[in-house]
Amino acid sequence: SLKRSRNALGNLGHALKTPLAVLMSLAEGDKLAGHPHVRDTLRDQLQHIQQRLERELNRARLSGDALPGSRFDCAAEIPGLFSTLRMIHGEHLELSSEIGAGLFLPWDREDILELLGNIMDNACKWADSQVSLSIAKHADGYCLLIDDDGPGIPVQHRDDVIGRGNRLDEQVTGHGLGLGIVKDIVEAWGGRIQLLDSPMGGLQVRIDLPERISPQLPGSESARQSS
Repeated sequence: SLKRSRNALGNLGHALKTPLAVLMSLAEGDKLAGHPHVRDTLRDQLQHIQQRLERELNRARLSGDALPGSRFDCAAEIPGLFSTLRMIHGEHLELSSEIGAGLFLPWDREDILELLGNIMDNACKWADSQVSLSIAKHADGYCLLIDDDGPGIPVQHRDDVIGRGNRLDEQVTGHGLGLGIVKDIVEAWGGRIQLLDSPMGGLQVRIDLPERISPQLPGSESARQSS
């Protein structure tokens, strides 16, 4: 079943993360200090393996239908995401949101957190002082806008950043799966991602997602009526 497949993928990812972390620790340690070329090559290749592994695991996980009852409660989840971002990037950042009251997104909670987490994390790394998140429901779907007041990305480089799965934070240290992962998630849901000029002066990431009916939990009233 889909649930067993997701559990298997999660176990696989967990099993591989530990040996990768050990190898990465060795690559960053003093034992290879006398061999800088070997150390740098090993570190680069391990990072490549880690990013590729996580991207392929996401593709496999997203290839199935949503689990029954899957949805993301914006009001319950966004404050926690913002708190985490403030702890990582500092309290100097002004994080704001504009989200419709009682809005739920009909996708898996972990997938939405990964989607928003990656984009918001990159926005916070580049922002001077402000990052905003807007989520709105329209007649034909949902629109997500993430804005920052950083330097932005030149128009001529935007397609390359999305197309090749490059990271927005190439010059900033830290973990990030990049826009390649975000694009995979958005496209798996039949959506579209665009990089635009932000009214704040930096980058705006716009994501449009089509309307979707969230599957019902077995035994629910809707499920009984449709059976």
